[in-house]
Amino acid sequence: MKKIQLQASSLNILVTIVLFLVAGTIIGGFYYSQNWLNNLATTNNVSPSGPTTGSSGAIDLSKLQIDITNQKVASEKAIAMVVSRSDYQSLVQQDIRKYESETGVKVKDFSAAQQPTTTSTKPLLSGIQPGFIKITLLNPVTYTNLIKFIKAIETNIPKIKITGISLSRADGNSSSINVEPIILEVYTR
Repeated sequence: MKKIQLQASSLNILVTIVLFLVAGTIIGGFYYSQNWLNNLATTNNVSPSGPTTGSSGAIDLSKLQIDITNQKVASEKAIAMVVSRSDYQSLVQQDIRKYESETGVKVKDFSAAQQPTTTSTKPLLSGIQPGFIKITLLNPVTYTNLIKFIKAIETNIPKIKITGISLSRADGNSSSINVEPIILEVYTR
């Protein structure tokens, strides 16, 4: 095989050509991506100045109406996450009874509870206060039913959060556990 020997001047020319090709590729890629983004923004009616306007200068009302409807749904869901301070205990009890029948977990007792010392005392949003409920389950509880019960509570609307739970193994049954009273936190206004 014959070795190719490059002289300094030919190597200099080769490096210069490669640099021009790389610079051209970068500039062309930037130009292509800028055009692609502009076309994408135009087809999706996105503008940095706010609502889109048609050729007559009027706001695209159909898109604006869809945006308002989507925000209304999110707003209603956010409002539903917080319950009235006066009736939160009965609403939570109603929801827990529903989950009790769905999951097979039996609730023995409901009672109002004080804020546990393990929870944070930092303030919530303005006007939002935590309410606490203690529920006692009929022991022993099967592990899978307890998991379903906890998931139902945690995904509830209005928002209910379990702030403390203590479990121990049930005697003589490997699939059941004993549950100490559970403290639930409910967001109220």
